Amino acid sequence: MKKITLTICATIIAGLSAFAAPSTPPDRDIEIIREEIHRHELVLAILKEKLTELENEVATDRIRIEIEKDKVLLEGETVTRVELKEKIGLMPSDGSVSILADSATPHKEVTSILDLLKGQGISDVVLSSRNSEPGEGDNSE
Repeated sequence: MKKITLTICATIIAGLSAFAAPSTPPDRDIEIIREEIHRHELVLAILKEKLTELENEVATDRIRIEIEKDKVLLEGETVTRVELKEKIGLMPSDGSVSILADSATPHKEVTSILDLLKGQGISDVVLSSRNSEPGEGDNSE
């Protein structure tokens, strides 16, 4: 992680050094800044995705629940709501759960699972989301 941070800092410094040239026209400076901002937005998007992956892998004893369009996966296997409720009922109240929801997942789907966990006394829950593929239910461009 230190290597990534150092690389990002070096990139920022290298990019900003272009503004030291006094002969650069202001329009070009604006263009350079916009390009740098765009580049850094891309880097941040990649880092956020990696962070989500790492957060989901932090604890090996953490139960993983994924919510996709019209299905729920428990530890990678599709389960019905009844099966999910049964399995959550078997968990100890000090259990740890990671919920990963697709961005196209309705809020009520996530809250219904949170309610199941709350009913079992499970409060150690990590929530994360991932973007839908373009054209798969999200309205973003």
